[in-house]
Amino acid sequence: MRWGVGPLRIDAPFGKLVVELAPDFMPTLANPRRLMNAIGIGQVWLTYDPRPLVNADPVVVRQTAAELTAQALDLVETELGWRNTRLDQLVAEAGAHLGPYEVALGRLAVSDRRAHRRYVPILSWDETSTSVRIEARAPSDVVVASRVVKTSDRVQMAEFFFDPRTASLVEDRIEYRDRWGEVVARVAVPQG
Repeated sequence: MRWGVGPLRIDAPFGKLVVELAPDFMPTLANPRRLMNAIGIGQVWLTYDPRPLVNADPVVVRQTAAELTAQALDLVETELGWRNTRLDQLVAEAGAHLGPYEVALGRLAVSDRRAHRRYVPILSWDETSTSVRIEARAPSDVVVASRVVKTSDRVQMAEFFFDPRTASLVEDRIEYRDRWGEVVARVAVPQG
C-alpha cells in the first residue's frame, strides 16, 4: 500500500502523534488511557491484553494494532476535541492491508534534467522489517530503476532509521544532509 508522494498534511494540535502500548498486566501506568500534548508531540498511552497476540497470525496482529490506533484517536478526540477523517481512513486501510506499506519521501526527491530522471526515496516497512530504496523515475513517473540503500530486519521509526532534511544531486550520486548540513548518506543514482 503506497501512501501519497509526500507527507500527509493534516491540521492538528500536534506535529506528530505517538501511540505507546503496554500490556495490561504491567503496573507502569496509573491510568490505562491517557494523553499528553507538549512541544508539538501528542503522546497516547494505552494498555491492552497481549495474550491473544502470542503466536497469532500477522493479520490478527495488524488488525489489533489498527484497532488500538483507532482507540488512541478516540482518546485524542475526547481530550482535545480533534478528529480527522482522512487519518481515520488511513488507519482503517492499514488494518485491512497486509504490508509492505510504503511512503514516498517527496521532500527528498531530486531531479536530473540531463538524464530526464527524478530520484525519489521510498520508505517501506512491514511487520518484520524496514527499508529505504531510491526509485529512478522517467518524466511519465514510471519507475525505470530502483536501488535499496538501507535495510533493517526489524520495524524502525523513520526518525531514527532515515531522517535527512535535504537532498542534492552531486555528479552521479545523491547526497542527503541532516538538519546541521552534515552529509549523512551518499547514494549512487540507480541506473536505468
